[in-house]
Amino acid sequence: EICPPGTYRSVHEDDGVPCVACPQGTWSKQWHVREKGECVRCPPGIVCPLEGSTHPCSRSDLPAPYEPVVNVDGVPMAEYLFPAIRRPPLFSIDQCLRLNPGFAN
Repeated sequence: EICPPGTYRSVHEDDGVPCVACPQGTWSKQWHVREKGECVRCPPGIVCPLEGSTHPCSRSDLPAPYEPVVNVDGVPMAEYLFPAIRRPPLFSIDQCLRLNPGFAN
């Protein structure tokens, strides 16, 4: 079996799982990756938060223009609009990525 992007060939053929997801902090856009060492490490400043990443996440993937935002009932608002003691919570990386058009979970 050929492993799809974001995975590599399992070394344990008897476990019944032919392809294993590249670990967090790595990614792969290639088909038929033969081992975990062929998953590419994410460069500094780039986030690969999920196992099986096929595309690293960078600031260009965040809502534009980039500025610190807080979560006000699911709507991003500039962090500087709120005093520190009354600041709403931040978005998680998953919530932030979902704000982008075309993002598939």
